Amino acid sequence: MADDERAKAATSGQPAVGCAQCWPAAADDAWRSRPGGLLREVDLIDDFHLHVMQLACPACRQSFLSVFTEIVDWAGGMDPQSWMLTPISATEVASLTARGKQLSEAELNMLGCDRRTPWHDHPKSGPPISVWIGRMKVGPHD
Repeated sequence: MADDERAKAATSGQPAVGCAQCWPAAADDAWRSRPGGLLREVDLIDDFHLHVMQLACPACRQSFLSVFTEIVDWAGGMDPQSWMLTPISATEVASLTARGKQLSEAELNMLGCDRRTPWHDHPKSGPPISVWIGRMKVGPHD
């Protein structure tokens, strides 16, 4: 993110979005940075088919909210799964950590309503895709 974009984010109350390592331009690259480079800081919700955690970039310390969802259909494996990742501020980290397992999906969906968010979807019937969307949205899950 350019310095002028960081300054704009800081004055708008939004988190400054990370560095080239954790927040690259392409959605596929942003998805690959998640499992390959972001460090798990806090598990907020860890159910079988809904896993919400706070991650951080080891290079720039930008925090992210990661949401994994899965629907188990008991037919032939390869159950549909999706992951979302959105940058969060230090204030949001504190609030999320304080609420932990009491967080609702509605609260999670309100985070990053106007933030670019990579969504990685692995449907049962096709190849996985990664795209940018404009907000956090907890996917369907069991």
